[in-house]
Amino acid sequence: MDIKDKIRKIIEEDKKNIKDENFVGLSFRKKSFKSNVNFNIINKFDFKKLKKNFVEHYYSKNPKSRKVFNKYTACIDSVCINITSVSGVFGKVLDKGTELLIKSGFKFLEEYCDSSVDCKNLNILDLGCGTGVLGIFLKKRFDCNVYFSDINFRAVEITKKNFKENFGFFDNKFVFQSDGFENFLNNNINFNFFDFIFLNPPQSAGKKVVEKLIFDSKKFLKNNGFLFVVARHNKGGKSISEFMEKVFGNVYTFSKKSGFRVYYSKSSIVNSVES
Repeated sequence: MDIKDKIRKIIEEDKKNIKDENFVGLSFRKKSFKSNVNFNIINKFDFKKLKKNFVEHYYSKNPKSRKVFNKYTACIDSVCINITSVSGVFGKVLDKGTELLIKSGFKFLEEYCDSSVDCKNLNILDLGCGTGVLGIFLKKRFDCNVYFSDINFRAVEITKKNFKENFGFFDNKFVFQSDGFENFLNNNINFNFFDFIFLNPPQSAGKKVVEKLIFDSKKFLKNNGFLFVVARHNKGGKSISEFMEKVFGNVYTFSKKSGFRVYYSKSSIVNSVES
């Protein structure tokens, strides 16, 4: 059996084992090929593309991969939290992009919350929360009302676990599953509800998915609310910032480091877009 036949056989086996309409892709088992052949390119097969097309992504609604847990402690500006990550959910450890977004949130909120604004009264959304690390940091630092949502049921499950680990309790109304904003109204969260929305967008899901998250964010922000987004500027970030400007009528770069940039837009009735 040649290499191509082995690839086809593995793919067919995985298709038989996994039958779910929400399944995004298939696991690619390179170790199954006992050969010294160069796997970067074999004949007309581009293995990088093959792997990209057959991977169960963290934005799958119901991940089927075996659960593998990892625990770590993260500290930012003297604020420390304990996080458990799990396979099939974004954020095995605190990545550079999310860390920059958290630090930006810290800095902005420290200046935003003064004698006229009490951070404890703010409604903040960790959109596409993954392990919940960003929202938990903000909750720990400012004791504000933080909501968490993710398309991934496993992400919702691990976020609840992490919230309880760090605060000793959790309330189901603050953590729920939703594909974008589709379940928000069902969870009694109406338009113009949030003061801040923080997003590390799932760029692997495609441009349309990311743009819909940004577009719908405006509907759920209060007048003069803020959307913060982190992305690699040269790997889709520039396009994201341009779309934010199109939707909100403004966009600013708050911080940048290691190729990542944190963009933010301010919502206003004057700059509203038609839905």
